[in-house]
Amino acid sequence: MNITVNGEITVCNEGATLLDLILRLGLSPEKIVVERNRDIVPAGTFAETALQDGDTLELLQFVGGASDNRIIMFVRPASPDLFSPVLP
Repeated sequence: MNITVNGEITVCNEGATLLDLILRLGLSPEKIVVERNRDIVPAGTFAETALQDGDTLELLQFVGGASDNRIIMFVRPASPDLFSPVLP
């Protein structure tokens, strides 16, 4: 089956769960937020959330830091190395 992950089409096995996909991508489920078809998926349900053909997923992680006494937060896609600032 085909799903879209962070804008790219990905092939998954029938019966795969969100947790299966996260682990296959080498990501830590504790460190990401998942939006599936425009709804946030609670982290505690990744293992029981079956993927469906045509699903659209956004896998995101928060990255923070500090510079010149300012806190800087970024949201980035969990797979590509693209950063987008989170505005206060």
